[in-house]
Amino acid sequence: MSRHFKCWLTAFVEHGSYTEASPRMLFWSGVGAIAGALRRRVWIDEGAFQWYPNFYILFGGPPGNGKSSAISMGMKMLRKVEGIKFGADDTTRAAMAESFANAAEEVLIPGTGEVMTISPLMFEAAEFGNLFDPHDPKLINFLIDLWDNRDSFKKETKTNGNDDIKGPCINLVAGTTPAGAEMLFSKGALGGGFLSRCVVVYQAKKHQRIAYPSRRKPKDLKEMRRKLEEDLVRISEVEPGELRLTEEAMDWGEKWYEEVCDQLEKDGMEGGLIQGYFGRKQTHVHKLAIVLAMSRGNEKVITKEILEEAAGIVTELEEEAGTVFAGVGKDGAGVVAAKTMEYLKAKGGVLGIQELYERVHSLMPKYKEFEEVVNGLVMSGQVICGMSGGKYEVKEIKKERKKDD
Repeated sequence: MSRHFKCWLTAFVEHGSYTEASPRMLFWSGVGAIAGALRRRVWIDEGAFQWYPNFYILFGGPPGNGKSSAISMGMKMLRKVEGIKFGADDTTRAAMAESFANAAEEVLIPGTGEVMTISPLMFEAAEFGNLFDPHDPKLINFLIDLWDNRDSFKKETKTNGNDDIKGPCINLVAGTTPAGAEMLFSKGALGGGFLSRCVVVYQAKKHQRIAYPSRRKPKDLKEMRRKLEEDLVRISEVEPGELRLTEEAMDWGEKWYEEVCDQLEKDGMEGGLIQGYFGRKQTHVHKLAIVLAMSRGNEKVITKEILEEAAGIVTELEEEAGTVFAGVGKDGAGVVAAKTMEYLKAKGGVLGIQELYERVHSLMPKYKEFEEVVNGLVMSGQVICGMSGGKYEVKEIKKERKKDD
């Protein structure tokens, strides 16, 4: 059956344009909806491994930046698709394993006579901390295994013996603030690789101020929503099978992959989130390429243009995403230093020392320790301090980016 829209994602972003959510957040909410609809029905097969369209999408930024409405818009549509299973609002590792085992469904692969079993679940949370406990190492490791799309694994339970999970497929969309990320994610979560498996969509402030969305919504909103929901159902019913990359796409992908690896060796050897993320960037890009292709039709082909577009979209997120996790895994001084630079940037690079201290006082009550943080920023060449207009100010040192030769 034909679809209403040539590109579901483009239409979905247009549909939500009357809200305060940014186009970028709406786009990734749409990605989450398509990924949840596709489940494990389509993939790219590289022999040694397969890429499936499943994501951990974290919407970051301060409260009121539109992330909750963006998340809700995509998930409301996905909930209208029959057969899509959502996980509990708050869960444990044991309960999650049982939910996956109960979510199993059989899928016939056309032309092969083969029946595969998949176990897909979608998780949604306006605040990530209300859904999972990131300080539980067993849970974090379980989430890592799920994202990696193992074919199956068993989870022992006290009451039911073993939960045999076949073809697990997890998708997650959730929100978090920079402060929330600092409190939630430990060094263990960083080192264990969970955060490097996340796509972080950051928005520093409201994209637009709309007091009453009802006054801005288009007249054909309900009709457009109905068509989007119908198309999402059709996406969920796409014929199962492998997506093929064209030769031109693979030629471009090989060159791009070399550039990513070179960058990783050059800048990422310190380890942690950045190195882990860049090590998985190729996976993020190909997962998104599957979603982009399926957003535009049922043809299971990824062209050079689609792959290049996916790489550009993922790369666009990287610089701002670091703001969300600036203080993750750091000690108290590291968190305050990151906050100090965040506040300076928000105020145009200059802030009085008293106002600056008031902003971080809850994180570092002792002024002497705060002074040491500021002195460290001075010594590292990030700020300068001095009197201006009768008050003592801290000023960011803005450095021009060096261009590669």
